[in-house]
Amino acid sequence: MASHQLDVYQNEKGLPKEALAIFETLEVSEEQQRDIMRILNESMNKGLCPETHDEAAVKMLPSYVRSLPNGTEKGTYMSLDMGGSNFRVLLAELTDKGLKVQVDRYHLPEEILSGTADMFFGYIADNIELFMKNHCPDGTFDELPLGFTFSFPSDQHSLNSADLNLWTKGFAVKGVVGKDVVRLLQDALDKKNIKVRTVAIINDTVAALIAGAYYNNNCHIGLIIGTGINAAYMEQLSNVGTWKGDHNEPRQVVINIEMGGFGDDGVIEFVRTEIDYDLDSRTVNKGNQLVEKMISGKYLGEVARIILVKLTRLGVAFGGKLPKGLEEDWIFATSFISEIVGGDTEDKQPNSRRILQSLGADDPSPADCRLLHAICARVTQRSAMLAASLVGGLLYRLKKPLTGIAVEGSMYKGFPAFRERMTEKIAELSPDYKAEFTLVEDGPGKGSAVLAAVVARMDLDNQ
Repeated sequence: MASHQLDVYQNEKGLPKEALAIFETLEVSEEQQRDIMRILNESMNKGLCPETHDEAAVKMLPSYVRSLPNGTEKGTYMSLDMGGSNFRVLLAELTDKGLKVQVDRYHLPEEILSGTADMFFGYIADNIELFMKNHCPDGTFDELPLGFTFSFPSDQHSLNSADLNLWTKGFAVKGVVGKDVVRLLQDALDKKNIKVRTVAIINDTVAALIAGAYYNNNCHIGLIIGTGINAAYMEQLSNVGTWKGDHNEPRQVVINIEMGGFGDDGVIEFVRTEIDYDLDSRTVNKGNQLVEKMISGKYLGEVARIILVKLTRLGVAFGGKLPKGLEEDWIFATSFISEIVGGDTEDKQPNSRRILQSLGADDPSPADCRLLHAICARVTQRSAMLAASLVGGLLYRLKKPLTGIAVEGSMYKGFPAFRERMTEKIAELSPDYKAEFTLVEDGPGKGSAVLAAVVARMDLDNQ
């Protein structure tokens, strides 16, 4: 058996030449990886420069977070994590023994998602009040600081002020776009006399960095690789030409890279293929988030399906007749790829067979199962190589002997073959600047609560 789950079919024996031709286009050489590392840093510099920021594909958004946790933070804080049709409220207690968290999840009904701003933030305030009755029944706290993780495109003006640019993820709440969401939330809390004060707003990637830094003071990068891909890191203010805040100590700020947009300006066309152009044409955001579409869990299953469909039309899969289930766009989940790569081998492909049968192939041939396994391995390999290039580029930017990376997301947590190949390639690309990965559970929730504690600590330091 191969030494690694992705090191399969290296002799390419028995695979049709049409498949090998496609696989060749998916290969990413070390030279191309190093080009991506260099070009990523050039793109990041464009995003930080006021003269080129507007046209930059990588937006490099200042988060207004100036300090990471240093281990002295203590007390009780709340957080609100909103990134989808469910939101979560957390109560976090920071003590000498660590972080203790209580969390409840709440669903946003359709009438709230399509209602007014007053309905939306009023509903959130009602549930925060319910949470406090359940978890703080004696009203112990005079006023609880709250960190707000808000994972929607926004223009941030300060640590506790951000205007919503547009709703995504099916949200259609009226009267919020262009408004300060922190103000709207605080007004709703104040209207109900809820003793909570919103002290900070961040996105999920910045929250992952803060949560990671709480557990490891050598953590300088937050990385999310799941349905999307993004990263955040601490940058010196002298390099942030777009900075509009003060230049007091500490002269640094966490940057939300918005890494998924890397390549939207055409700089990575040398690694994009016919398959990528086909995939892009099937998405609602054509021409955007191009590197994300080559790496993240939202898209990899469809990449594999497109290849399988193409090979069927060329007559080398399923006898030239596509199973009905595979005719549907997006039907092939990335979780299928993880199952196939993790459980099948060159000799036996039980997962490939089972999944093909579930998609309408009554009796897939051994050759078809073997072909699907090879496709999934190659798609995973390319995703891991590209992700490694992006992380390697960040390590070279920071130039630290050892950089802690707080990482969250299904591609890292639930896809071992991807994780192992990505970390292996990072070590090869960046031998001088090493990475130490820490899986952060519930980064968006814990991170904003810890940030509220950092704000309290800095307020005390400045008194």
